[in-house]
Amino acid sequence: MIRRLAFITALFLILGIVSGCKESKYPVGKDTAMLIGDGKFQLGRFVDGLKLEVFVSNHSFLIVEENVKKYKKVKNTLYVVGDSLTVVFGETNVCKLYSPSATRVEGDPESDSPITYISDYDSFTSDEKKVFESLTVPTRTHIQPVLDRFPSLEQIDETYWQADSIGENRFGPSSYWMKGYAYLKSGVAQKFKNSYVWSDVTLTTSFPLVNDEGQEHHWKYSDQFNNDIKSLNYIGNFYFDIQNELIYFEIER
Repeated sequence: MIRRLAFITALFLILGIVSGCKESKYPVGKDTAMLIGDGKFQLGRFVDGLKLEVFVSNHSFLIVEENVKKYKKVKNTLYVVGDSLTVVFGETNVCKLYSPSATRVEGDPESDSPITYISDYDSFTSDEKKVFESLTVPTRTHIQPVLDRFPSLEQIDETYWQADSIGENRFGPSSYWMKGYAYLKSGVAQKFKNSYVWSDVTLTTSFPLVNDEGQEHHWKYSDQFNNDIKSLNYIGNFYFDIQNELIYFEIER
């Protein structure tokens, strides 16, 4: 009887392995967060965050969305919110993508592309819009949550920020992202200006600053400042517009 049970258990394990192999026609690793369809589209965990990727061959892939902030799977369709809005259709292994900046995915072939680019948000169906609206993140203005996480910023006059969990983790603590702006007290801004070596950077922020009033921003970056402001629990960067005494940050934990 024991030998028979052992045989049945082994048989189920073998069947499980075989069926698992059929789940994806494409490489799957420990950093794969989710498969869509037959695995042509995947959510992958990278050092700098979650990304949506698509395999264009068995061992070659493109990054469709570099900066996945929120996603939701409805049956065999995946909705991804990042710098762009993307709907992945698992049944047909294609997606459609709306980029407010009209950016094309780097390396995407001109012909036989799995990506359809749409130029207008209204090109999404009403049902697709409802899903994206359910993932919309409000802009907050409370100063204390920012200082609680980054006390080395010392004193903030005004802040605008967004935060949300990453994905739909129902078990245990969720990872989350946070990004925003913080106007520093004048004395603190002057202290930071004089205490670090700053380098000019070209930066495109991922959400607009409220009441910007056409200000010009000249962003600077310092590795030392970045390391001093955020603890090792966070990944991401802090940037400093010295002239406007303004910090911009994008982090994940």
